[in-house]
Amino acid sequence: MLELYHNDMSVCAAKVRLVLAEKNLEAKLHHFNLRKGDQFAPEYLRLNPNGVVPTLIHDGRAVIESTLIAEYLDEAFPAPPLRPADLADRAVMRMFANIPDQGLHAACGTISTVVAFRHQFLALSPEELKRNIEETPDPARRERKRLGIEKGLDAPFVPDALRVYDGALARMEARLDHGKPWLMGEQFTLADIGLTPYVTRLAHLHFDGMWAKRYLPFDAARFPTKPFRPGKVIRIAHAARNPLKGTDAIVRAIESLSSRFPLELVLIRNMSYESALAAKFSCDIFIDQLTNEGGWGYGMSSVEALAMGIPVITNIPDRMLTYIGDHPFIVADTATLAQVLDDCLSDWEILQAAATRGVEWVLSRHEIQKVGDALYGHYRRLDWCQ
Repeated sequence: MLELYHNDMSVCAAKVRLVLAEKNLEAKLHHFNLRKGDQFAPEYLRLNPNGVVPTLIHDGRAVIESTLIAEYLDEAFPAPPLRPADLADRAVMRMFANIPDQGLHAACGTISTVVAFRHQFLALSPEELKRNIEETPDPARRERKRLGIEKGLDAPFVPDALRVYDGALARMEARLDHGKPWLMGEQFTLADIGLTPYVTRLAHLHFDGMWAKRYLPFDAARFPTKPFRPGKVIRIAHAARNPLKGTDAIVRAIESLSSRFPLELVLIRNMSYESALAAKFSCDIFIDQLTNEGGWGYGMSSVEALAMGIPVITNIPDRMLTYIGDHPFIVADTATLAQVLDDCLSDWEILQAAATRGVEWVLSRHEIQKVGDALYGHYRRLDWCQ
């Protein structure tokens, strides 16, 4: 028999419910009111000393921590499998499934508290609120909760929380660049289950409009900017993990121009994120996607290149132009790339202007403080903060 102590809005509990649903397992549900402090009841603390949800009970034995519960359920009820059979792939899956435990969960709690949950806490009586905060076992989590409830979006750790979300989203986007439906390719795994509730929470908090417009928060300070000064050989980078981005057309275009210009194509694939950044930084031009298969025309890989001072060639769909308006991208598709490259390589000022505008554009649209200011404005319009 399975029992689950949970809360409807708990991202950790959502992970476990997703596993149960995927495996078509029924469990007796015990819903806790976390604002009232149900999770601090002595009888529950005997099951879960951390005073959090979820807790799974299987045949009378307690299993705690959502990531561990998910793996436990996949081992105890192996059909359908939610982990790759290949051990190396399984290790990669665990790396993504563990992202919440490496800071994303705390960041999600911070943002959720300052934007939405604080209003529920503030509706408690002063005595109830004081007791709820004091009963939080972990001192660091207790202090974050207190400041988040008191100060809302003005709490000092909000920018850091956005940076953590930024990093997690960038890692997911880079992984999904393979063009397949799930983080591990064709198989839906615990990696997708572990991260889905954290992306869903963004939509619950009305962040989805920001993501749809692609103004993801970007910590530009993490990326060095270089002047546009090509060497004797012009290095052109392309992230080639997804062939639907037009890799074949890029290869053909560069081959057709190599007799007139000293060109070197750097295909970024099958390397770590750090190695990919180093390869990109060593190049003079970055080509993103030439088809509209990617949907938006550019992603965080392009933003990284722009922040480094590298001009970006990509195909921006018309529907995206409605959102972003003026932009620094040099636009091309599979049919026009050779001519666009020819024009750029024949007139350095085109590339120089794109490199300069790219840095400015990232700082004005994607830089984390700018996105934070936009979020503040959004929530002020909703009367969620002053």
